[in-house]
This record gives sequence, C-alpha cells and structure tokens, in this order.
Amino acid sequence: MSPDAAWRAGLLAVLVPVLVLGFGASGLANRLVFAGWGLAVAAVLVPVLRRSVELWRGRPGGRARIGAAAAFTLAPALALFGYLAGRHQEVLDLGARAVLPGLYTEAATAAGTCHGLAILLLVGGIGLRVSGRRRRGA
Repeated sequence: MSPDAAWRAGLLAVLVPVLVLGFGASGLANRLVFAGWGLAVAAVLVPVLRRSVELWRGRPGGRARIGAAAAFTLAPALALFGYLAGRHQEVLDLGARAVLPGLYTEAATAAGTCHGLAILLLVGGIGLRVSGRRRRGA
C-alpha cells in the first residue's frame, strides 16, 4: 500500500466513526450540538494525525506513536461527548428508543459509558506510546 493510500485509509478509519457518532446522535436527539462535536473533533484530528504521520512514518515504533496520538486526541473528545450526552440525556434516550427499539439499551446513551470508553482510550494510548518507545529503543 502506498503511503498516501495508507494515510487516507487511516484517516477514514478514524474520521468515519467520529462523524457517524456525532451526526447519528444529532439525529437521535434532534440537537445540533452533537453534529458540531463531530465536526470539531474531525477538524482537530486531521492536523494531529497528519503531523504524527509526518513525524513518525517509517521510523521504528512509528505506527504505535501515530495510534497513541489518535487515542490521546479521541479520549478527551469522547469525554466531552459523554458530557453532552449527559446534558441531553432525555432526548437522546427518547430518540434512541424510537429509532432503534430492538437495539436500544440504557447503557448505549449513558454518559458513563462514554467516560469509561474515554478512559480505555487513554490507557490504550499510554500502552501504544510505551510500546512505541520500546521499539525505538529510547
């Protein structure tokens, strides 16, 4: 895979879930703040990933460090999403029950779920950062 194709595939792998989550929650809750969250996260994530790829492509432990940069950017973004989900819990819950009755669980729209996932991303980013440092030998 060429470096440009790898960049595009990696970018899509990160951006599509963020935008689907933001716009999907916006549709379920009928609140534009979730779509704004998705666009803001995408706007921050693209330059962070681009700079990480420029710095670490082809170096030992580079992939792990690029993944760590993505995780460290997404963790606070997901925590913010949890805050927004908590603020708009009733309408988000109501929309999810109406649109996805068979798939709905209370945990899917809970703020605590997002905060837990943010912590997991942060721990995963730390793990990637440490493994990238070990491969580099520094």
